Amino acid sequence: MFTPGKRVWVNVTAASVGLVTLVLAYDGGAYALLPRSLLAIGVWSAIVIATFLGVWRTHSLPRPALAAGSLLGALLVLTGLSIVWTENPERTFAEFNRVALYLGVFVVALMPRRLPTARAWSNGFAIAIVLTGLLALASRLFHDAIGAGDTTPLLSHPIGYWNGLAMLVGIGIPLLLRLAVDAEGAIRRGLAVAPFPALVATLYLTSSRGGSVTALVGAAAFVALSRRRWQASLALALAALGGAGAVAVLRGNRALVDGPFASAEAARQGVVAALAIGGLCAAAALLYAAFGRISLRARVGAPARRALVAGAAVVVLAGVGLSDPLERFDDFRAPPGDNSASAGLVESHFTSVNGSGRWQFWTAAIDAFESAPLLGRGAGSFEAWWAQERTISMFVRDAHSLYLETLAELGLAGFLLVIGIVATGVATGVRRAAREGGAASTAAALTAAFIAYAAAVSIDWMWEMTVVSVVGVACLGLLTGAATTTPSPHLVGLEVGNRRARGRRFGLGAAGLVAGWLLVCGQAIPLLTQLKIEDSQAAVARDDAAAALDDARAARGLQPWAASPYVQLALVEEQLGELDVARYWISEAIERADDDWRLWFIKARLETNAGDIDEARESLARARELNPRSQLFL
Repeated sequence: MFTPGKRVWVNVTAASVGLVTLVLAYDGGAYALLPRSLLAIGVWSAIVIATFLGVWRTHSLPRPALAAGSLLGALLVLTGLSIVWTENPERTFAEFNRVALYLGVFVVALMPRRLPTARAWSNGFAIAIVLTGLLALASRLFHDAIGAGDTTPLLSHPIGYWNGLAMLVGIGIPLLLRLAVDAEGAIRRGLAVAPFPALVATLYLTSSRGGSVTALVGAAAFVALSRRRWQASLALALAALGGAGAVAVLRGNRALVDGPFASAEAARQGVVAALAIGGLCAAAALLYAAFGRISLRARVGAPARRALVAGAAVVVLAGVGLSDPLERFDDFRAPPGDNSASAGLVESHFTSVNGSGRWQFWTAAIDAFESAPLLGRGAGSFEAWWAQERTISMFVRDAHSLYLETLAELGLAGFLLVIGIVATGVATGVRRAAREGGAASTAAALTAAFIAYAAAVSIDWMWEMTVVSVVGVACLGLLTGAATTTPSPHLVGLEVGNRRARGRRFGLGAAGLVAGWLLVCGQAIPLLTQLKIEDSQAAVARDDAAAALDDARAARGLQPWAASPYVQLALVEEQLGELDVARYWISEAIERADDDWRLWFIKARLETNAGDIDEARESLARARELNPRSQLFL
């Protein structure tokens, strides 16, 4: 029975999940070290406390949750072990902490044991993503009032990366569709459809092809998995019509698309576009509220449905054939061109099939894999590999594909673990969505969102965009956990157990507490190190050399295996004119990150200032060898 107290708890859960997601989105997607580490510390602290208080009982987990959790844990262990063979332990430790955060999010998402709580998580994510998309659109329509700070036509506020914003919106589409088909009452169902035209406008302004693909994959997966696919199709049809109208409105107000965004013309067009898009949202909501419960399935027989599917397949195949796929593939592989011009950038970028360097990133990742096929070159090593082996001048840290980057950094072993995680989530979700019962629709939405996430991380660096991966990994936890399945006798039996089983569970719980606190400490170490380095830099700015050195030494004490504290010590000593001491510290940094060309460049500068020209030439040659396409050396 769903009592008022339980309803309040469900609403609080939805609000909490939504608020956390919204905060992460508005903090640059939590890409930076500070918000990511604080989130991880909070997540693992909550796990430790819940385990200690007995709120969370790990012995009642379904087998899919244990399988996915074991694979994530194995990925964490492999990432940590790669510190043994990596050339840059600091980057590897950062990647270890990233995987630890996602493992923690997965564990927290396993805690809900009932379907209403899983729905609350789904609703919280959907509402937060909708608010993020709407506020992003508002930052363009009312640029002066909101002060978003976007300087290019590609909409990226608040996440800071247009593809990140678009892919987050795309992952939220199936979660919003579930509300459109499951919400109680026509008004609520209509409200679930209302945001779609505005979200399509947001996707258009991001000019994100990857985000559009993510949205289409998520929507198609939900329609395929849902038991109310014709009703979901109606919602999508109205969303598409409203979205097409919203795009037409924006195309008719070019100052909102191409800029200048701070002009009086853009302000006037923003008001006009806001009213028009708001009207389209209201129309979509009213139409769906009026007709959303019409049983299209009852009106369309099985032969007609098969004919519709076959006709759609023919249209898709014909479109692919007419597009000259071989030529499009050649265009995708071509090096990226110049996108510096603002006029028409949104549409030219959106309609282009150029890969923006992805082909080059992916081939470099495959080359890195071939150099160390079994275990890879170490987590976080792609940036250095790309700098040395790249064929175009673009600077990137990531391979723009989780699967290929894992192949390069953790070899075949890491790649199989990632594929196993994705396969476990998709297989479990498809199976649960096909079952009878109230959990089917929720499982369909979570599965579709996870499939959309799996597609997003295959074509961009969304693994590193924390807010996107938090949503994706949480969907995996909800999918494989107890909240979206019916309790089985197997699980009930585990609840009872005997004395030996209880002792075993106590031992596992104690081990989990220790591991949790160790992971909290692991997150705190680089965070405190970074804060100390920033304190040292601030002390340099105010000419307080003693404090600058003290803070840099404190950073070294916190993370002695990392190169960055030694670099800061070298820079402070250089400021003080102590070149010999500075050269010692930069050499210590190079011992911990021999593949970082920037350290060799600093070393060459220090040696030049000290008058050791021959050594400076050798250091400069090494820097050039590690980054031959840098403009500094050209």
